Formats: sequence, structure tokens, C-alpha cells
Amino acid sequence: MGLDGRLLEPNPALCRLLGYAREELVAMTYKDITYPPDLEADMALAEELAAGKREAYTIDKRYITKSGQLTWIQLTGSRVLDADGRLLYFIAQVQDINERKRAEERLTVANAELSHALYELRGYETQMRRIHELSQLLMVCADRAEAYEVMQRVFGALLSDHPGYFAVLEPQARQLLPVFQWGEGEPMTTPIPVGDCWAMRRGEPHLVLDAAHDLACHHVTGDEHGCACIPLTVNGRTNAMVHVSDLGNAVEARRVGALIETLGEVVKTSLSNLDLREHLSEQAIRDRLTGLYNRRHLDDQLPIEFERARRKGQPVCLAMVDIDHFKHFNDDFGHEAGDEVLRAIGRYLRESLRKVDLVFRYGGEEFTVILSEADAAGARARLEAIREGAKGLAVWYGGDKLPTPSLSVGVAFSDADHPDPESLIRAADRALYRAKDLGRDRVEFSGGG
Repeated sequence: MGLDGRLLEPNPALCRLLGYAREELVAMTYKDITYPPDLEADMALAEELAAGKREAYTIDKRYITKSGQLTWIQLTGSRVLDADGRLLYFIAQVQDINERKRAEERLTVANAELSHALYELRGYETQMRRIHELSQLLMVCADRAEAYEVMQRVFGALLSDHPGYFAVLEPQARQLLPVFQWGEGEPMTTPIPVGDCWAMRRGEPHLVLDAAHDLACHHVTGDEHGCACIPLTVNGRTNAMVHVSDLGNAVEARRVGALIETLGEVVKTSLSNLDLREHLSEQAIRDRLTGLYNRRHLDDQLPIEFERARRKGQPVCLAMVDIDHFKHFNDDFGHEAGDEVLRAIGRYLRESLRKVDLVFRYGGEEFTVILSEADAAGARARLEAIREGAKGLAVWYGGDKLPTPSLSVGVAFSDADHPDPESLIRAADRALYRAKDLGRDRVEFSGGG
């Protein structure tokens, strides 16, 4: 683009975008094709560029096509100088963002319409503020337990005149587990069989206003003065239920039902996203082959274990466990058979350790074990039992029983010589190598303990 704003070398893409022939565009300036309301901002940036106050600029603006239509573009302007630093011309890179802008406009309109509809439908500003607050808080909750605490506070505030509880589905047992409640109703801790709730069976709200004539759910006590069960469905699956009581009359029941449905929309989406985040976080720290924690999680967890041990005045006990002659499994039976051995050893280690102990796949055929609150004698007894027990494992692949694997183990405790995770791992590694040098299938301690 020339210093006078003329389009010196319009490319074919710009010609197609605007509907002009090249000969027409070279006779025009950028002002001729820019939508007037967008021109002032563009000119101001162009003047700063020409004056050397900036090296480049980017702006979203609208062009006017030959047919008179407006089209959104993103323009990036830069300048070209000669050897003496004098301005020669400008380069303008134009990107068609019309579809993006239309999508943004549609989204803005849709969000505005939705917000307006919700406000008109629910009515009360306080309710909407609390619902918005609930949505924002649920987005940053670390887990479901924290989410339930937030939900309990907001449900209690919005439904203070209507005691109730929130229950989640336990699919395997086919029962609802109350996870929190609000109001002055009787404590609800007993699991509810799914078959006892008409709302869960039908997949839609179930209202009882007249106990003499309406069919109540089997889990509802006889002294509730008007109640409703409202199921929450995500992706076609009903996985939670809200129960409220003391509804009084049909008008109040409809108002409360509409409020709970609004809360439900926020809750079910947020809980679904929370479950997805937890699932992805769990995947990130798990070894895909064995299902054990991976090396990344070991690196994150060891400093925590050091701090915990420091507070208790105890050392950290770490063991490196290696499958002896593992290469032979791969060479003689194939890598898939070797994978089956790794899975079997991983399961065996997990099942042989206490819940407070941690086991990781360190890499290859090596595993790492952190024994909680273990002294040398206790660690040796447990690890020797694990080593010996591995000889009784039956590992099958393709209908054939594979040779029984044996384990070599190196153990180290944190102390003045091993005051940090890195030095502790190195010490356990050295003990493991010594176990291998001494014939394998044995447990060796760092320092010969």
C-alpha cells in the first residue's frame, strides 16, 4: 500500500473477497473500501505506523464489497523502509474473519436471549445472583466434596422455606445416596433404591400435593406437606435427584420446581465438567499399561512425602522394584507377553501393599514403592514377603503359562545423606543394582542395612 493509501498490489484473494477486479482496486485507497465508522481507528493506527511510533498494528474492521455488503476482516499493517530508514510503503495482510464475527454475534445474541429468558422466567434478582454465583464457584471446585459444600449453601439460601436433600445415583447398586441436605427436615442418610422413586423411574419430576389422592414415592414419609422429586439428567442419563418438601400449593410447587430446574441446569453441567476434569487429571498421573501411578506423579508426590515425614519426625522409605530378566520375556514370547507380565506385577504390587502405601511404574520394568511410616525391619519384612510371593504368580498369555518372574528390590531411607527426593531415588537405585550384582531375586538396602 502506498503512502497515500492506494492499494498498489492487491492479491487475487483480496479481489475475490471484495468482488473487484485488480484494475479497479489499484485505483482505490484503503479509505474507499473501509466502512466509515471503522475508518477513524484505522487511520489513527496507520498514522502512528507511518510516524514510527509502532512497528506494526492489528485491527478488526469492516470492508465494503463491490456489491455494497459489509465483510469483517482482520488487518495487520507493517511498514517497509529503505536503507536510509525512509518509509517506502506499507504492507497490509488481510484475513477474512467474517464467519468468526458472525459466530460471535450469534453467540452474543443467544447468550443475551438466554439471560433475558432466564431472568424473566425466574424473576428475582437475588435468585439469579445466587445462581450465577453457584455457577462461578462450581467452575473452580477441586472435587465433588467441595462442590457439594457450595451447593448446600446456595440451595439452602434459595430454598430456605422448603427443606430437602440432593442425592446422587450409585449405578452399580441402583440406589440414590443423599450427599447433602438443607432446612429443618429429618436427617436423610439412608440410601434410596431407585425403584422407590417415581421421578427416577419415569425420568421426570414427580409432585405430591395431596397425600390422600396423589401417589407418593416409597421413600417419602407421611408427614411431608407437599413434596416433589426432580431428576437431573446429563447426556440422556439420569444421575441425581433433588427432593423438596413443604410446597404447600400448586403455584408454589411450580415456582420451586422452575427454580430447581434452573439450579439443575447449572449443577448437572458443572458436575459433568468436574467429573471430566477429575478423569483427565487422573489419566495424567496414571500409567496406561498397568493403571499404576506414573513417574510424573512420583515426582509430584515425593516432595509431599518428605514434608509429611519431616512433620512426623520419620524417614521416607522408598523401594525400587525390578523384574529380573524381563528382556527375556520380550525376546522369547513377544512384547505383548511382556506387557502382560508388567500388568500382572503391577496388580500384584498394588494388592500386596497397604492402602497407605504408594506404588508407581517408574519406567520399563521398574516400579517404585513408598512405604508409609516404615522402619528398616518392617520394610524388609514386607518387601521380602512381596519378593517371595511374586514367585507364586501365574501369568498367562495366549493360553500359555509364562515363566514365573522374580523381583530384585533396592531400598533406601531419607537421612542426612539422602535429604531430598533425587538423592533418595539414586540411593535406592544403587541398592537395586547391588541386588542384581549379587544374583537377583533379593532385597538390598542402601548402605547394606
